[in-house]
Amino acid sequence: MAYFPTETVSKYIYFRDKDDVLFDPDTYPVAIYEPDGSAVSSPPTLSPISTGKYELNWNVPADADRGDWVIEISATITAGSYKGIEKFIIEVEL
Repeated sequence: MAYFPTETVSKYIYFRDKDDVLFDPDTYPVAIYEPDGSAVSSPPTLSPISTGKYELNWNVPADADRGDWVIEISATITAGSYKGIEKFIIEVEL
């Protein structure tokens, strides 16, 4: 999906185990990478909605470069680690 500078990216994130059962991870840090691969200095946090369901809201910077930005969420639970990666596109109006 395409976003423009200053727009808000809103996503629901679901954590499911191998049996498709929702669970709450112990930790779930979020990282956002710019098209050049550099990390955004102030990534968003996830807000819990219900068991295994979280919401991510992030405002695209006004000076965002056009290209593929990557949202990376690394969920950790006592029994192991899970990682999900999502890409979205920033389009800058000319």
